[in-house]
This record gives sequence, structure tokens and C-alpha cells, in this order.
Amino acid sequence: MNGNIYGKYQELYRKYPGGTGAWFLYLYQRKRLEKRNNLMKYPKGTLLLAKFRDNEQNQGHVAIVMDEQHLIHARPDVSFANKDKVKNHGSVQIEPLSKMHDYTHVCYPEKWLILD
Repeated sequence: MNGNIYGKYQELYRKYPGGTGAWFLYLYQRKRLEKRNNLMKYPKGTLLLAKFRDNEQNQGHVAIVMDEQHLIHARPDVSFANKDKVKNHGSVQIEPLSKMHDYTHVCYPEKWLILD
């Protein structure tokens, strides 16, 4: 990604690269995102994304389709409000694809596993 985001958020994501908001905007600006279709089966390696909204309540989310039945993602074990009280904030989890209802967009593997 290397800070290759343009527009009003360019400086913000240069300072904080690699987060959910940066990935969403980077892929969106390059027309690599599609709206998620509940009837579709997505191939292994597809990114599932929920758009970053704010720092307090909804920081967005990213997961990867692992196989026909599972997704893999990092899930917080503590609330954002309590993040400073604990050392470890979460874990990587494998969950059923039925948990993908929060995701609004997808990016196929061939559209994000490429170099610009």
C-alpha cells in the first residue's frame, strides 16, 4: 500500500498505514471492491471488509475467506474503552462463514494480492 492513498485522507493514512480504514480506501480508490452479495460463494483468499466508521464504536473489520465454510480474522477480546487496561487485546480466530453478516464489501484474491 505504501501510502498510495490520495484525497482528503492522504496524510492521515501516511501517518497510520495498514489499518482497516486504509485498506478499505486503498482498494476502493482502485475500484477493486465489490458490494457483498449474500447469495454468492466467495473463493479462498477473498477479503471481506466492513468500512471504518469511527474510532470509538465501529473501526471496521477485515477477514479472509479460508475455505468453503470458514473465515479467519482478528477479533478483540476486550472493548475499545478498556484497551489500555490489558496487555493482549484479542486473537486470530477461525469462524463459520455464517459470521460474515457484518461485512459489506469483498475483494477477490487476484485484486489485492498484486503489487502496484
